[in-house]
Order: sequence, then C-alpha cells, then structure tokens
Amino acid sequence: MGEMVVLGSMSIFDRVFLGLDEAGEPVNVVLAERNLLVGGEPGAGKSVALNLIVAHAALSLDCRLVLVDGKRVELGVWKQCADVFVGPSIDEAIRVLKQLQTEMDDRYEQLLATGRRKITPEDG
Repeated sequence: MGEMVVLGSMSIFDRVFLGLDEAGEPVNVVLAERNLLVGGEPGAGKSVALNLIVAHAALSLDCRLVLVDGKRVELGVWKQCADVFVGPSIDEAIRVLKQLQTEMDDRYEQLLATGRRKITPEDG
C-alpha cells in the first residue's frame, strides 16, 4: 500500500488490494484461478470493490478487459479501458460470451495437449 503504480506494470496474477479490514490490515485477493462473490447490504462497498478489481485489471498488461453492464452506469466509467464493453443488448452479450467460451475452449485444449491444468504468468 502506498507504492506508486506505473501504468501497465501490474499483472492479473498479482494480488488485488481491496482496502483495509476492521483492524486496519490490508485486504488483498488473488483473482487468477478464482471465482469471487461480493455481497453485502446497500452501502457496504460492493461497487467500490468491483471498481477496484476493474482498475487492477485495466492496469494489467496481461489482461484483456471484457465488461458486461446492462445498466451501463456501474462499469461505464471503464468503457474506454475495456477491450470490449457490452451495454444492455442481450444479443451483443450472448455474442461476446460465445466468443469468450471459444477462447476458453481453445485454452483448455492447449492445456490438455501439454498435460497442464493451469495457465501461469509465464504463458503471457
């Protein structure tokens, strides 16, 4: 915390800083190979957490940022940073998600062909 971040110097494999806990200790999460569910009551900071994660991804050279925001106001501020931004169009969302599924299937085939289970930072 407190160190300067150079644009594009981060990796999606790096820990994402989300803030401080009740004891003042840093809260970081690793996103690679993880699913993340953010929940809480109104005003608890869910949108702040989401925006911190998107900011981290936007600064990571090894991440292609695909954002889907049906309301366009939650992630719309990141539209210029995104490789793909989908608003309220269900047809566009389905098209983009199908493209992502194809990309995932291709990566899984590469991993299977090389006897591996995970993509690592060294894969680029």
